[in-house]
Amino acid sequence: MATQHASDVLPTELSDSLTLADVEAGAFVKWVRQQRKLSVEELAALTGIAVPSLLRFESGIRAMRSLDTITDLADALSLSRKLLAVMVLTDCEKGRGGWE
Repeated sequence: MATQHASDVLPTELSDSLTLADVEAGAFVKWVRQQRKLSVEELAALTGIAVPSLLRFESGIRAMRSLDTITDLADALSLSRKLLAVMVLTDCEKGRGGWE
């Protein structure tokens, strides 16, 4: 299976030497949310996830451990569910993004 590069989803200036494994899921969700011009409050309303939980996830303090939550986030941001789930699992594997 080919490695998916960050250039597939991130702007060129951020992605020259990154793969998605290098990007924390929460930081990616924050970046996508901002690109979609959604506030945290708007994303919370779309997903049913509390604002403080979203803020902790985006800042890497808290992991999203529920597949339902990951699915809700992916759907609200028009992201691949599989992509976001793999990013969260990679964070877990690397002990980052609230999985420490």
